[in-house]
Order: sequence, then structure tokens, then C-alpha cells
Amino acid sequence: LFRSGLLALEGGLTSILVSLVHTDEKNSMLDYSSNMTPIMDSVKARLHQLMQVDEDMKEEDMLDVAPTGTASLMASLRAVKNPFAACKLVHELVWSIKNRLDARIAKRGSSAYECNLFHGESLILMAADRKS
Repeated sequence: LFRSGLLALEGGLTSILVSLVHTDEKNSMLDYSSNMTPIMDSVKARLHQLMQVDEDMKEEDMLDVAPTGTASLMASLRAVKNPFAACKLVHELVWSIKNRLDARIAKRGSSAYECNLFHGESLILMAADRKS
């Protein structure tokens, strides 16, 4: 179901996301029992450090993040400009969507269960205080 939802997205990132979410036990990038865990943890720590910088990235900063200088990666980093500000914007947008969903659920009341979304999911799935 999750993979189907990702397939409904559009853009270049979609195929990457779908490839990360699979059930094949070998070569799984989500398999944290692999020997790659220390390397993945190191990369995550470095990315976390880089995302805390609250200033526009200079070319040398971008090459530090993407030492190969891949054109698509460099273009993405130029679009991001300030990593901290970009993360803050994403955070604000996610909370905005969450608040709008909460308001819609509150407005619909019990009929929120009847509102069918993708693959028959309901707004209640998105509720902040949903029951597990």
C-alpha cells in the first residue's frame, strides 16, 4: 500500500523512494543489521551536521557535501541554498498540512471516517491523536 502511494507521486525522487521500500531481504537499503550500519550512521551524522548550517552554501561547501560534483546534486544544493532554512521551511509546511488535516477532521466529525482517500484510507489515519 505504501509503495502504491509512492508510485502515485510524480518526479525523479519517486523511483528512488520506491526502490528503498521493498521486501527483498538481500541488498535492502533499509536493512540495519548489515555491515553498512557504521558507514550509514557516519553519513547520517555528517548530513545532520551540514543541515545545521544557517547560511547560504558556497561552492566549496557544496563540494564538501558532494565531492564528486555531480551536476544534479550540485543543482539541488544550489536550489537549497541555506540548509537550515530549507529544513525549517519543510518543517513548517508539514505542520501546516497536519493542522489543516486536524481542522478538516474536526469539522467533519465522525464523517471523517467515511472520507475515502487513496486506496480507501481515511482522514482519521492522519489524525495526531489516533488510536493504535
